[in-house]
Amino acid sequence: MAFMEPQTDKLNQDDCDLINENREPGDDYKRKPGWYWRLSASGYMDCTEWSGPFETELRATIDMFETYETMDECGDELAEDDERTTFEIAQAFLGG
Repeated sequence: MAFMEPQTDKLNQDDCDLINENREPGDDYKRKPGWYWRLSASGYMDCTEWSGPFETELRATIDMFETYETMDECGDELAEDDERTTFEIAQAFLGG
């Protein structure tokens, strides 16, 4: 099992309102509805910050792959000679 697991989640306006009402003091970032992604260590409290919002889960996943050029963090190493585009890799990752 990989150490860092990718997660995507869609936040609606109610989710965003709740998060925004309970922000830490000094946190000026307000969440907006859309798709977000992060890497999380299952069973641990370690995780990256949520990144987003994105219009679609595919766009969020593409950004995740572009941010972490290889998925070493997830235990899935992309071969250097992999000729697929980031879009194709993200589609395959989402099962499309």
